[in-house]
Amino acid sequence: MNNTLSLINIEKAVLSSFLFGDDLAGVKEYLKSEDFYLPAHQKIYSAMLELFDKDIPIDEEFLRKKLNTKDVDDSVLFEVLSANPISNTKAYVKEIKDSSLKRKLASLATTIKKVCIEDDTSADEALNQIEDSFYGIADTTTQTTASLEQIVENFHTKFKQSYDGVKNGITTGIKQLDNVLGLLEYGEMVAVGARPSMGKSSFAFQIASHNIDKNKGVIVDSLEMPAEDVILRILAHKNQESISDLRKGVVKDFEKFNESLSYLKYNQNLVIHDRVKTFAQLKSSFLREKRRRDKLGLDTSLWIIDHLGYTKTDSRFKREELTAGTKMLKQIAKEHNVVVMPLSQLNRDLKGRKSFRPMLSDFKDTGSLEEDCDKAIFPHRDSYYEKANKNEIEPPVNPANLLILKNRNGATGVVNLDFNGPTNSFGNYPSITIYPENGNVEIPPIMM
Repeated sequence: MNNTLSLINIEKAVLSSFLFGDDLAGVKEYLKSEDFYLPAHQKIYSAMLELFDKDIPIDEEFLRKKLNTKDVDDSVLFEVLSANPISNTKAYVKEIKDSSLKRKLASLATTIKKVCIEDDTSADEALNQIEDSFYGIADTTTQTTASLEQIVENFHTKFKQSYDGVKNGITTGIKQLDNVLGLLEYGEMVAVGARPSMGKSSFAFQIASHNIDKNKGVIVDSLEMPAEDVILRILAHKNQESISDLRKGVVKDFEKFNESLSYLKYNQNLVIHDRVKTFAQLKSSFLREKRRRDKLGLDTSLWIIDHLGYTKTDSRFKREELTAGTKMLKQIAKEHNVVVMPLSQLNRDLKGRKSFRPMLSDFKDTGSLEEDCDKAIFPHRDSYYEKANKNEIEPPVNPANLLILKNRNGATGVVNLDFNGPTNSFGNYPSITIYPENGNVEIPPIMM
């Protein structure tokens, strides 16, 4: 009881401070109306926020005009007006926020009991629902808006890091591509799209292999293939062994093969999940793994989802769920400062075009991926279609393209290289062609 009275008095004092000149700007994104204990105080604070957003003075006269007497008794407003303003508002705002958080956790405890005992749900569904609720509460404690001073300072820090050669992102390990893209920056969503057999999974796992070697943490959600197949592709690229040979139990170098197996077996930089999940389950799984790694002091730089078409969705609302899902993935990249790399199939429409080269609008079942991503890369091989039309088999190594069709912070264009079919690897050292707005520019071959 005493704690409740103390909290109510704190709420009155904080509201009074806003009435008598304390600026709302510093707390409005952090302190929400629902954080107040008394419903009347929630209404008063909401009215203050409306006045602030409209640049109207927060005083008694304007506040009374905003408030409905049915919602806020005049005696409550009088108590707020009569309360002594405080100088250290932020400390008391934190008290209100902490109390709000505890109430939400107590409410979650009731929800857990209801979901686990009363509701007719599976254990997995119950766990996902509880995790979503918990992370929803946790997220509200960190959503603050930086001041312009802090934003400029953050930019300056990143600029100095770039000037000093400190990387604020990761590389792909494919030098021809890195020469065009620079970095895959933390906070970006990098979409990879291709038709089947173009090598999009191998492309992503090649990037994963490069980054675990660089001591960068990589989380892979392999929704299409089992985890063992991810290891198979990483091993094939790492040791330049034929995938078909590895499946048969044949290797060129057993010593190197065993060394690589041991390296991957105890490597803390790689995490592989191969359960098919909903977008909500993907989010919960990633956040749980990210928090575990943070506690252990382990890096998390890259999250690969292979591929979006295998997420669990209601077929009646698949497009809507994919749209919401891609926006969620972009938000996670931004909030948790990681590179998120969703893979996607392409629509079949390109088969009816004269050129089989994909376009940005070809992402399957969603138009939001092309809008939400920061970069879009499309592995492509014309030779695949040319040979298929003639019922011929492609040679082991053939020309390939990495089409950069979107890049918010840099050049778009085409990276020309080779695709090694047996090892499912992209590489070699051809020229790079970049297509700027005013025509084509040929860049001389890169010497490696």
